[in-house]
Amino acid sequence: MKKIASILFILSITLSSQAQELTKQKEVGLIFSNLNSFGLSYKFGSSKSLWRINTLLLSGSSNNEVFENQDIKQSSAGINLTFGKELRKHVTDNFELRYGGDLSFSYNKSKFDFDDKTVSNQDRTNNKTTYNSGINIVIGFNYLINERILLGAEILPGIGYTTGASIITNSANNSETKSDLSGFNYGLSNNGALISLAYRF
Repeated sequence: MKKIASILFILSITLSSQAQELTKQKEVGLIFSNLNSFGLSYKFGSSKSLWRINTLLLSGSSNNEVFENQDIKQSSAGINLTFGKELRKHVTDNFELRYGGDLSFSYNKSKFDFDDKTVSNQDRTNNKTTYNSGINIVIGFNYLINERILLGAEILPGIGYTTGASIITNSANNSETKSDLSGFNYGLSNNGALISLAYRF
């Protein structure tokens, strides 16, 4: 009887410690890249392992330059979606490391419109559309401002494949030129570093 009681006691301590280690946790937050791109982040799982979903609005911009004989309009916009797994390692009371991996997909579209107001009327337009899918490694850290608010930073080196096209239209001779923009990319891009501010609950 004492042996059974001892086994049950040890088992209850083990299960209790595992339950504490696997405390359910969720986080929502804002993410920033390059100071001109922002998005939302949602993470769920345990205190040591979380699934992560990020959406990032990339380089949305619109410029219009007006000159005496020409107008130039440029615009671009894009969105990036990632889904992955993040592991956490507690270092100090306010500092934790995080690492893992993401699957990513992005869509980008840009337009360059040149309006020639001279007699020659050399108007032309360039439309670019690209799609990118890839795999990223997550390497970063969190600084806990308090038990609910955390500031994080991470880099996302990876590899991806881009497919898309560039279409140049010239109204002077009514021509259209299409170019293939497909290819592989790897390493750390200018969008591969993120700053995050999250709320934990």
